Amino acid sequence: MTAALTGRDGVWSLTAHAPNVNVGRLINAVGYSDVKGDVSATDVSLTMAFGGDGVALSLSFNTAFGSNAVKMGLYAARKSSGTTVWRVLFFGNLTLDGKALPLGGNLLSANQISINLALTYLKGEKKAIAEAFGASSETNAARKVLDSLPDSIPERVSFAADIKGAAVAAANANAPQGPGGGAARAEPAPAEPAAADADGLTWSTLNKRFGPLSIDRIGYGALKQKAGGASEQTGRLSVDGGLNLGPLKFTLLGLGVDATFPSFTIKPRLEGLGLNVKRGPVSISGSLLIKDGVYAGSAQVTTAKFSLGAVGRLDLTRGRPSFFLYCVAAASLGGPPAFFVRGLAGGMGYDTRLILPDVKKVKDFPLLTAIQTGDLDTRAFDAVVQPATDSLWFAAGVRFSTFAMMESSVVVTLSLGAKTEIDLFGLSEITVPPLPPGAPGVIAKITIAIRGKLDAEKSEAWIRGQIVPGSFVFDPGCRLSGEFGFKVWFGGGRKGDFYATVGGFHPKFLPPPPYDHFQRLRLEWRPTNALSIRGSAYQAITSRAIRA
Repeated sequence: MTAALTGRDGVWSLTAHAPNVNVGRLINAVGYSDVKGDVSATDVSLTMAFGGDGVALSLSFNTAFGSNAVKMGLYAARKSSGTTVWRVLFFGNLTLDGKALPLGGNLLSANQISINLALTYLKGEKKAIAEAFGASSETNAARKVLDSLPDSIPERVSFAADIKGAAVAAANANAPQGPGGGAARAEPAPAEPAAADADGLTWSTLNKRFGPLSIDRIGYGALKQKAGGASEQTGRLSVDGGLNLGPLKFTLLGLGVDATFPSFTIKPRLEGLGLNVKRGPVSISGSLLIKDGVYAGSAQVTTAKFSLGAVGRLDLTRGRPSFFLYCVAAASLGGPPAFFVRGLAGGMGYDTRLILPDVKKVKDFPLLTAIQTGDLDTRAFDAVVQPATDSLWFAAGVRFSTFAMMESSVVVTLSLGAKTEIDLFGLSEITVPPLPPGAPGVIAKITIAIRGKLDAEKSEAWIRGQIVPGSFVFDPGCRLSGEFGFKVWFGGGRKGDFYATVGGFHPKFLPPPPYDHFQRLRLEWRPTNALSIRGSAYQAITSRAIRA
């Protein structure tokens, strides 16, 4: 052990360093005999400086127990001129051998978990704190705390942590031996800094399994304060994971606690819960997301002959409740060959409105894709169902096949609010011959998206269609494209006017402003590098002329 006392310009500094200290024997010597064995601390450093207008203390050490390693440090400074200001930073790095944990055994024998954490009590200016601790900020977490500080810091307690899981190679006879006789563990590389989410949390991905328990990721950080909010600071620890019990699976999202300082209030929280049960041909699944007074969820029951699903949201944050619910049933309900029903859908929304797509985005409209694929993604519905006071909407849909060659889905919506509208969305796919997707031998595959509207305020009705990219005839390289449409006015100054077109209008025809523009019906094919085939066509009928 070495020690040194130095002084200069009225400031004295005492430094002590010990390469190895048997902490276990020291604890036994003061009367705590329950601590057994040698617990050593290495590279122990203590520095104390005093004089002038303040005092500073620095302590750091490393220790190990078995194949686990700990590195800790404490830095404190007090400025005593005028008012007393404490600046304290505690940091630690803990590397755990999965096999040594209580849940260990062979389950965790190849897992190593590294935890970097920092706890700070701050009051003062960021520059002064950085000067006090900058040279000693050795861990990711310590640097993260300092980097995240605002320029002016109110009195508060803050917390930051980095939690990382890493794969560890199995020990072999040539591996160097670490403390306790175990294989030496390399220091994990620092984790890449993750961007904070909208709440101010930083997420670390783990994807670890501990028997039936799984931990997917851990989030931590100080929540963002609203403008004019209270002076208290809230820290959050959140975990996403699950529990697998054979045919029964639970999913937990945002399970954790909120800790508010300096009042030190603790509030448990859960953002989401999922359930999945599968037994033979029967599968039941559901999820519920809870955040700031908004409840969103979905549920689905699937059997060998049919499936039922629903998605919805309830919002209690706007003074009065707003909600929507959309249900889908998939089953062979029967009908004539030209209209064989394979599924139904229906829903409604109160104090909400639908964000309706144009014809180019119809194929991705959640109300339509849900009846096609059964996908009930709450995030997709959140993007198209928005809060709107005094608005009401209804939706109904059907999925059917025509002579086993064409599969179609149609959804009709009725919107009641500032104005009344009826909208139509459709998607049809023709396959010749009717083979499964990806099967060879298909000579034609054409997908058509349809968008329509009945607008009572404008006294007009229209339908617009588009050949979806990827459609072909004869050969997958023989591509089809183009649009078609129909529009009629049943009131106002243009009452009786109409047009119907496939591929648009004549190039020299200048349509009046209410007429829309349509892409030509085109065919493009390049069977060889030396041969290219292209063609286009149109047909248009208006209330005054026929053109082709």
